Amino acid sequence: MGLFDDVLNNLDKERGASSKGFERGTHTVAIMLAESQTDKKERDLIRVTVGDKSDEDKIGEATLWFHTEGATKMSVDKVLRLL
Repeated sequence: MGLFDDVLNNLDKERGASSKGFERGTHTVAIMLAESQTDKKERDLIRVTVGDKSDEDKIGEATLWFHTEGATKMSVDKVLRLL
């Protein structure tokens, strides 16, 4: 049993059996959209949408936050790791 199995299993339960999206694991995806936004609290973020172009049900979204110095460092680190 892996370190995050309990967390992932609980997330699976919350999503429900009918949830669309990616199964656990590594997937080849394309970045479909990266959009700069400001939320209702005036916090800066970039919403990134990724997906498998051959399967419309396989689309995921991630939010990169830039509203504090710590959030900015984490977001930049995530992008650099992806590259």
